[in-house]
Amino acid sequence: MLSIEKHTYEFLKKLARFDYTLSVTDKIWNLLFKNQAHRWSCLHINKYRNIFYISHVVSTNQEPVASG
Repeated sequence: MLSIEKHTYEFLKKLARFDYTLSVTDKIWNLLFKNQAHRWSCLHINKYRNIFYISHVVSTNQEPVASG
């Protein structure tokens, strides 16, 4: 079984393939997905220099609204 550290590093490697937004020099990803309870969740990931900050923003039953 993989440790939480190995899972996290694998996740961050895969994250590099996704588009991100820039805020000054920070790379920012907002990932929207359905969790195991079928609720919408959002992860906010911020890369500042070589450090990743991962925050769980919200879980809700409400359907997300398309932007743009």
